[in-house]
Amino acid sequence: MKKSLIMLLIIVLVLGSCSRGIRTKSTCSKAQTEKTDQSIDTNVSDIEELKETVIDKGKEIVTEEDILKEMKSTDKNWMNLTEKQYLEDFDYLFLQLQKNYPFFGVAERKYDIDLKARYKKTRKLLESCNNDYDFFDLLREEFIPREFIGHMSLWGTRYSSEVNNKKEFVTNFPQYKEQLYPYIKALDNPISIKNYKKMTDFFEKLSKKVEDANKRNGISDTSEPINYENKTDSANVTTKIIEDNNIAYVKVQSFDMDCYKEDKKKLIKFYKKVSNYSNLIIDISRNGGGGMDYFNDLIVSPNINRVINVPVYSLIKAGGNNDKFLKIKEGIKTGLWKPVKELPMLPQMNKIDLQELDYFNDDVYTIKPMGKEKLFKGKIWLLVSEMNYSSSEYAAMVSKYSGFAELVGRRTGGDGIGTDPVYIILPNSGLVVQYSPIYGATADGANSEEFGTKPDILSAEREDPLNTCLKEIRQ
Repeated sequence: MKKSLIMLLIIVLVLGSCSRGIRTKSTCSKAQTEKTDQSIDTNVSDIEELKETVIDKGKEIVTEEDILKEMKSTDKNWMNLTEKQYLEDFDYLFLQLQKNYPFFGVAERKYDIDLKARYKKTRKLLESCNNDYDFFDLLREEFIPREFIGHMSLWGTRYSSEVNNKKEFVTNFPQYKEQLYPYIKALDNPISIKNYKKMTDFFEKLSKKVEDANKRNGISDTSEPINYENKTDSANVTTKIIEDNNIAYVKVQSFDMDCYKEDKKKLIKFYKKVSNYSNLIIDISRNGGGGMDYFNDLIVSPNINRVINVPVYSLIKAGGNNDKFLKIKEGIKTGLWKPVKELPMLPQMNKIDLQELDYFNDDVYTIKPMGKEKLFKGKIWLLVSEMNYSSSEYAAMVSKYSGFAELVGRRTGGDGIGTDPVYIILPNSGLVVQYSPIYGATADGANSEEFGTKPDILSAEREDPLNTCLKEIRQ
């Protein structure tokens, strides 16, 4: 196996869905997510093709699983926790989810995932767990849904980069310092710092063993490893003219706030260049999210001449973990959060979910124009798909309900109403499980995570939204 393939397999195993940039709402972003806020772009067919190429040469590939099978149980520890501590951490995790996580019903309806049943099954398996690797693996494989429901994921070795990204973001965008302080404080704890460092060392050594074993088998690669975590097009924004004086096109890979300043210059320049074109197609169909402010400031604000207001509802469980990040008790005193019994009748609100929620606020997403006139004066089309999640779902929802753009493509992935995922820090291991605390609903009560946004014009099965849009324009 080539070195780059080995590293990819390790990365895919260890890392959860990760987010560059920030989702933060100004009043309260799947970088790409995975169902992402930036996800690892895992091309399974490429992996299989490479495997077959090596096998055809008669070489035996050594994998991480092979090395793990040979290891003693005691060698799979980096924290050296006891069985009792594993169970304590898992019980604590589930208790916090019950008190704070608002998507138990959505998980069951949308994905047929019963988290309570998973808890019972996983806990039984943990009763015979005797090393740290198996504990981490059982949480990841048996309990935490792969579907990223309400941003839920278990962090692997991305912990260090996530903490650094949060700190760097606050430095670059100091207006969010107070809001993000509880996030940084929660992550920057001694147990997580110590154990995630040990976890990283463990998996680096494991990767080295895999590499050395394959070298002994004559399977090696001296080329530089590929950075799969940031595997995207070379530019976050690409622009082109499809038809002179008629159709202009912009593709935005992600709403990554790291790209904010550079992309702003590029986009503003292009809007001015095509100002009098009839059509501007903005393609976010492969955009997994990032920061709401990216979309607000760089896509909408330059191209409107009136204030946009989109009413939504944010509902929440009043658990202590949510309060730690969102200061719910203070919000109740000021009237920001009101009891759900005062929620108006909303035709699409799920009544079973509502019984599990405690407070709501009737929120409004507001976007102001950058100037007195639009930079682009023609019609705007927004290309969307099931890959849109988090802040890119927010973009689809706001565009549709405000009339900013006509949506073309497939129904989006969801969870576009809310704030940054918050964290459950497991007390013994320091492992981080993230989740969205907000049950977001559109003005009719439909849950954003469950239903996403339906486009104005649906693409046929397997049809590229761009082709659908071009056909509509040229009719």
